[in-house]
Amino acid sequence: MKYNEKIQKKGFYFVLPTLIIYGIFLIYPMLSAFHYSFYKWNMISESKYVGLKHYIRMFGDRRFWNSYLTTFHFTFISIFIIIIHVIKRKNKSSV
Repeated sequence: MKYNEKIQKKGFYFVLPTLIIYGIFLIYPMLSAFHYSFYKWNMISESKYVGLKHYIRMFGDRRFWNSYLTTFHFTFISIFIIIIHVIKRKNKSSV
């Protein structure tokens, strides 16, 4: 085994615990939530497969689009203000 391969293998072993924790606490819940979104289930009775029905209803709902646009608007304005602030600070410090 070459020296470079040993270093890469050791680096992988250092990163592996982080990847496992990331997968357990972030990736798995996201995938299971996506899977559950195709079912109608109240956690008491048996689950029933409804397919894309929830998504069709969501994209057809006016409240969804209103909240989506509000979030997009707020994010865009916040980022714009932050960029302007950073540019002003940069120009002030370079003088």
